[in-house]
Amino acid sequence: MSTSNKSIPVSLPGPGSSRRIKNEKPQQGFKALWRLMRYLSSQRLMLLLILISLLLGTAGTLAGNYLLRPAINNYVLKKDIVGLGHIALVMIGIYIATGIFNMLQYRLTIKVAQKTISNLRNDLFDRMQYLPLQFYDTHQHGDLMSRFTNDMDTVSDALNNSITQLLISSITLLGTLALMLYISPILSIIALIMIPQMLYLAKLIINKSKSFFAANQAALGNANGYVEEMISGQKVVKVFGHENAAIEQFEQLNQVLREKATKAQFYSGMMMPLMANMSTILITR
Repeated sequence: MSTSNKSIPVSLPGPGSSRRIKNEKPQQGFKALWRLMRYLSSQRLMLLLILISLLLGTAGTLAGNYLLRPAINNYVLKKDIVGLGHIALVMIGIYIATGIFNMLQYRLTIKVAQKTISNLRNDLFDRMQYLPLQFYDTHQHGDLMSRFTNDMDTVSDALNNSITQLLISSITLLGTLALMLYISPILSIIALIMIPQMLYLAKLIINKSKSFFAANQAALGNANGYVEEMISGQKVVKVFGHENAAIEQFEQLNQVLREKATKAQFYSGMMMPLMANMSTILITR
């Protein structure tokens, strides 16, 4: 094989040389999420405790923020030190209770996530024991290993952070809107004008980053698969003097992975700064 070949290989040397790199489309998001919910359903009690802790923690955060208004208007501006001390103690108690509920919710979420991942790994391993040999001849070993490591880590991160943050943000948003309408309906309506614009921008970023994350996972599977093939077929690589070509081909795979990962992280990292800037514009209005 010529060392000047610049194309990424579709077949790899060494044992299982007939295996081909496949770019399989991931399952639909809602379908995969529904299957994940089925795993979570076996821990209903823990999920109920998480929901209760989440609601109490969010309520505490909103209550603490709401007390800032009477603290300033009724005590700070009137220089009522005694009353300010009383309401400060109440706020401190609320924030301490909120911190306890948040910590409880976080610990329970970790337990649920790790239990779910453990069940997923067990089911995945059991499934692989009964797959036909043709499956292993047409799939890279490194890509299959990536299902147990990188993909599972991604699901674990989603359970630990993304889903929990989505629930917290949703409940906080509803509570904040309720407080806004209670304090000033007119200003609340003005503020709500910006929400469709924020949701539209968020949708654009999510759609863009989702495609890059899918490409990143595919590139990661290809790189892992190629490394596994090179390690398991190292004797064949040495015998046929394939070292330089193997290095070139891996550099190409690694370069593709770097580009996909950079784009995925860049677009996902745009979400928080963009939302913060939109919120600043909303306040200045």
